[in-house]
Amino acid sequence: MQERANELKEEVRTIIKSATDTFERMNLIDTIGRLGIGYHFEKEINEVLTSLNDAKFGSNNKLIHEVALRFRLLRQHGFHVSADEFLKFKDDKGGFSSIVSEDARGLLSLYNAASLGTDGEDILKEASFFTKERLEYLVHDLEYPLKNQVSRALQIPLPRMMKRLEARWYIDEYKEENPNDIILELATLDFDIVQALHREELRIVSLWWNELNLKENFGYTRDRIVESFFWMTGVYFEPHFSRARIIATKAFNLITLLDDTYDIYGTLEECQLLTDAIQRFLSPVIAAPWENAT
Repeated sequence: MQERANELKEEVRTIIKSATDTFERMNLIDTIGRLGIGYHFEKEINEVLTSLNDAKFGSNNKLIHEVALRFRLLRQHGFHVSADEFLKFKDDKGGFSSIVSEDARGLLSLYNAASLGTDGEDILKEASFFTKERLEYLVHDLEYPLKNQVSRALQIPLPRMMKRLEARWYIDEYKEENPNDIILELATLDFDIVQALHREELRIVSLWWNELNLKENFGYTRDRIVESFFWMTGVYFEPHFSRARIIATKAFNLITLLDDTYDIYGTLEECQLLTDAIQRFLSPVIAAPWENAT
């Protein structure tokens, strides 16, 4: 399985490098990211986005989907890009043009792009309100898979969506239009490989939790092993963060034990004693860097 995945990665890498059309390249990068395999091609993606950022694309482009897609991809990957690009889509009355309001895919792209706005970017705030209202009106008449994508985005915009969930949904949607695609094969295979790793990690932390026997010794504390591990996969799902997921899950559950002790079980006097003990334990650790610095 891993050997086949490695072969497919090289083929996809070739596809990325051979793409020349601007929109094709943007669409390719977006697809790879949404399918959950972007971490394999960080160098290639950065090269494509750097060239997109350096190009004059967007100055005369009147297609809202392309302009919004470029904006989102660049901003998601840390490039500085001005929101003023969207001013050309407003009419003489200061609102967004009727052409934009009837383009469901363009509205979705603008809505997702607007979710990356920062303080002071009024055009993106306006775009967010406008596109949300229009998408809520149009969503019931859309067809699969666009209907599903709009419904998801209205709950959580794409840039804020948990990547593994989006990958799981998007694999099925992408399969409808590209059943024999090399990128799809890699995404499906990679998803299974990563999921198998996550299951093994969950087994490890569950075994650790059971060996601590905290349920018996601290019956009042919540058992949140599965929940907290799922959270960690939302923070970083990539295989090379395996150790970080395990450590963070363990830390979270130990903190939960302390939290439940303070909030549910301990009396005020007991909590004060526990706090004093923790502070005595941590004092040498906190003081050490300052002592070394002097």
